[in-house]
Amino acid sequence: MSRVLIIGGSGRTGRLIADEAKRLGHDVTITARDPRRVTDEGTVPQGIGLVHADVHDPASVLAAVKNTDAVIVAVSSSARGSGSVYSDAARAVIGAVAPGTRVIVVSSGGVARDDKGLPLWWFRRILTPLFMNDLYTDMKVMEDMFRASELDWTIVRASYLKDGPGGGEIRISDGSNPRGGWKLSRHDLAAFVAAQLNTEEWSRRLPTLAQ
Repeated sequence: MSRVLIIGGSGRTGRLIADEAKRLGHDVTITARDPRRVTDEGTVPQGIGLVHADVHDPASVLAAVKNTDAVIVAVSSSARGSGSVYSDAARAVIGAVAPGTRVIVVSSGGVARDDKGLPLWWFRRILTPLFMNDLYTDMKVMEDMFRASELDWTIVRASYLKDGPGGGEIRISDGSNPRGGWKLSRHDLAAFVAAQLNTEEWSRRLPTLAQ
């Protein structure tokens, strides 16, 4: 059993990852910028800890990761403006944990703009440049920072996330989008991310998931 901290664990995807990691037997804690609000909402899964951390405040992340064996970074932002949440998360985590620490990072297949496996030409040529450029640029900085670090990282790139049940067939490629794949269940992403706590198969690699 590992002591796992999920940065961004109070978000939709983060909570699912927390559930999966708990189901696998790990001691799980999630972070929130405002733990009181999350507690009042009653959305913290039973048996999972909750602590304050804000990726824009490295000191709060440093305090949160104490006595932690592994970190999962599952931060999110609006498509229109990331507010540097991804790069700040990378900077805070890299500065807070020891070299060799297991860190699993949730990213997006859209980061690789020239990936021929990405479907839907209008997504690559119209939607991304007009509406998602800031988000993917910041994600790319995050990825580059982790890849240059001495951490035991895995960067999980996900296709367009959809709510609803998981269990569908998932295709995985290393560093490129499975050709034509464009969607992925949040539940399936959460299961894959949590499973990386128990394996080194994708260590220092970029599994890219799509259905």
